[in-house]
Amino acid sequence: MINAYQVFVNKTENSIIACGDDVNIKRLTTEKKIYYYGFSLDNDLIVKNRRVENNKTCFDVYYENKLYDHYEVNAFGDHMVLDMLASIMMSILYGVEKKVIKNVLENFKPALRRFNESVVGDNIVVDDYAHHPTEIKVTYDAANQKYPNKEKIAVFLPNTYSRTKDLFDDFKK
Repeated sequence: MINAYQVFVNKTENSIIACGDDVNIKRLTTEKKIYYYGFSLDNDLIVKNRRVENNKTCFDVYYENKLYDHYEVNAFGDHMVLDMLASIMMSILYGVEKKVIKNVLENFKPALRRFNESVVGDNIVVDDYAHHPTEIKVTYDAANQKYPNKEKIAVFLPNTYSRTKDLFDDFKK
């Protein structure tokens, strides 16, 4: 997989935007400029002060070690925040105004079948089309961030036999 990404990076014509928190991404080599984003302080674009408040994820974004802006978004979990950071980095590079970036992200509506919530009595049911072990973990972690004091129970509905068989050990974890 790392080799496939290296081939992709080598074919890139311009600069690259990449998650600097991933050690494998940091191993890639190129002559092109790489803009890193993430939670680690050695990235170009960094999230700090992340918290869940008033049913939103709130965080500050720092660019080149300076506060860029504060966001309050309708999305939960590290994965969603990282996706938003990538879009912020792209927007900065293309000269999109801060207020436009903020407006788009703060009015963001997650994709269908992603972290859909329903209240059933005293329970909150989160329905997510997480059909891969990594996606299940991301969804579970997002529920932990949004509902840290609630008991969590995960129910997995396998959609395909072959994927379930091939990834069975990872699903068990």
